[in-house]
Amino acid sequence: MRKPPWWASKGAALAARGLPAGPIRERYEQEFLAELYAMTRWQAARYVFGVVASAPRLRRVLACDIDRSEQITARPATCRLNLHHDWHMFHTEDGGRYKACLRCHKEHPEWRYYLWRYPGDNIRRSFGA
Repeated sequence: MRKPPWWASKGAALAARGLPAGPIRERYEQEFLAELYAMTRWQAARYVFGVVASAPRLRRVLACDIDRSEQITARPATCRLNLHHDWHMFHTEDGGRYKACLRCHKEHPEWRYYLWRYPGDNIRRSFGA
């Protein structure tokens, strides 16, 4: 196996540069370069042109596969400063309910107490019922 031409290596790196940053980009760049080692110059030229041409499509596919709920993102400034939360009701798998911010996923601190309060609780307690 011989080293691929410099222009083929640069072309493969250029194609990988358009992919989402992080381990995905590094993995695909290594795969593109590894394929070049087993090719002749003409095969490498054809392969690099194909990889560069299909890089935008690969980027779209990889962007759709990323699960946005598992990504660690910065909390919005209003949530970090505890100025404004967008409270919504959510349900657990066993049917329980809880209230949490839609943007930062913080659970409402007083919501657990509301679960056990019923209308008229204070009246019944005051009359000893």
